[in-house]
Amino acid sequence: MGDALRSHDGRWLAVEGVRGTGRAEAVYNCRAAEYHTYFVGCDEWGFSVWAHNSCGPGGGEARTANIGNKLEYLFGRATGDQHNIERSLAMLRQMERIGLPDTPQNRSFMAQFFQTILNDATNVVATQANGRVVRQSLLMGPRGGVMVNSVWEGDRLITFTLIGGR
Repeated sequence: MGDALRSHDGRWLAVEGVRGTGRAEAVYNCRAAEYHTYFVGCDEWGFSVWAHNSCGPGGGEARTANIGNKLEYLFGRATGDQHNIERSLAMLRQMERIGLPDTPQNRSFMAQFFQTILNDATNVVATQANGRVVRQSLLMGPRGGVMVNSVWEGDRLITFTLIGGR
């Protein structure tokens, strides 16, 4: 809410609301020739809006995300010190609240989600002094959403936090 979308005729349209569909869906980048911006819409809306996505740095080939064992952490299966275990369990509860419990399908969905995060140049919010890139994305599940802040070193996911979904 509060965001604006650009219509095909140049008008800015306010986002009036967001509603879940009850489904978790993979989202894909689309590229036609050298373009990765385009208008999307349908007759039901009566208009189209400008969409933008990225196919990796500079619009080149998509990079492969190295997420290591981060899905274990995300779905409450962290090991090690008590702080990490508690944080991991809290993330699992957030995922369950938005309708994405620990299932093989949701693990696959999240692996693709992190892949998409890595290849979306529009979600970079900061570069740390050590060169690591901070990215911010919205993760929507069937019952809500969370903000995902992730830190990347090249193609390797270093850490992430979930904000919301409480």
